[in-house]
Amino acid sequence: MRSSVQTAFIFLLASTASVLAIPASNFKDLEARASSVPMAAASAGTPCSSGVAALANGIMSNIADQRNEQNAVSAVGDVLAEQPMDSTMFDSAKTSLMNFVVSGINIRINNQKIAPAGNAAIPGLAVVAMAQMEELNLTMSLSATDLAGSNATVTTLKKDFAGGIVKNMENLQMALGGCSLAATPGASITNRNQAMTAPVTQRVRRRL
Repeated sequence: MRSSVQTAFIFLLASTASVLAIPASNFKDLEARASSVPMAAASAGTPCSSGVAALANGIMSNIADQRNEQNAVSAVGDVLAEQPMDSTMFDSAKTSLMNFVVSGINIRINNQKIAPAGNAAIPGLAVVAMAQMEELNLTMSLSATDLAGSNATVTTLKKDFAGGIVKNMENLQMALGGCSLAATPGASITNRNQAMTAPVTQRVRRRL
């Protein structure tokens, strides 16, 4: 019979195929702020240029991936809390989390490539890049043989992912600069960045 953790983790796998300097005490506030992400692009106003619209879509794709990271790292924490801990489930949960972390890196790389020259989001994208490298290292450090260390890492990653969403909310607002995707013909949230995930995925897997 499956435990509730096993059931939740299996659902996560089926549904999926930073360090930002933010005190842990602000974690709930980060989550509350992160929940309002779609509003940044929804208000009516001046249409965006195609370049800005593409960048905004890319940042929103990154935010969607960060939400998946939050779910995946919670699944890792749930597996670690099992008594006894199932090492096979741990490895699968870590792989799922790693896939989302790598996907986010590639989405951000593409966003930096397509950002129009002088766009106000460019400095913020660089901040996200540094945070993502730390998140990658933390994810890689997760170990089934170091439960205390891995639990501490899960706590850190939860804070970092929440902070990353808030930072990308700011990046989205800076990228738009007052224009509105709602008023931009043909603009919508897309998954165009998914095609960029393979190269880094392959490099990371060789390091695992």
